[in-house]
Amino acid sequence: AFGGLIVRESTDGKWVTGIAWERFLSAQGHNPWECMHLSVRVGPLAPNDERTINGRIYLIEGRKEDLLKRYRKDFGVGN
Repeated sequence: AFGGLIVRESTDGKWVTGIAWERFLSAQGHNPWECMHLSVRVGPLAPNDERTINGRIYLIEGRKEDLLKRYRKDFGVGN
């Protein structure tokens, strides 16, 4: 996990997938089932309140470094 991003690579190394949120609490990628859990920070909301949180789901042909570069561009995260 890096910032609000969690990434998984395909076993053949050709594809990567990731999920990212601009406001996140934690990322969990240490389990053996190859799933991805990213907790989103919504904050306290009163009944009937709304909040929009930007996120992305990535699936790209490439390496995890390629996805990290795209994430940094999309979310304005420094290098």
